Amino acid sequence: MADPGQLTLIDFDRCCLADPALDVGKFFADLQCWYAAYDQPGLEQAQERFLAGYAPGAPEERLLRARLYEALELVRMSVPRVPLFDHDWASRTVRLIARAQTVMNDLELVLGLPATYYRSGGPDDLSARGNQL
Repeated sequence: MADPGQLTLIDFDRCCLADPALDVGKFFADLQCWYAAYDQPGLEQAQERFLAGYAPGAPEERLLRARLYEALELVRMSVPRVPLFDHDWASRTVRLIARAQTVMNDLELVLGLPATYYRSGGPDDLSARGNQL
């Protein structure tokens, strides 16, 4: 499991038997959040470098599933990562959901499907609906 003289990291945070593409998708979603939070360019290059080191020669089907998991993870992240006491919570949520939609649109195009574009009313619409609850 470990080689002498090398650092080994075992992450049991969400340890489970699952599709290997889940790890890649989650990491891609994390990268999206980190790059967006610090307004950094180069997200696609970081994802490509990660794949070159982590999953060289991975089957195309696995990479497609990773993109689907990325979109799902972005939606899942929109709840715990957005502090509701922050005045900007609605626009942050909309941005995360929009990123998930972009990933899904790209995936649909790769699969030869027509991309479905969803347009929300924006952060103000989301805030208004939240106030009605």
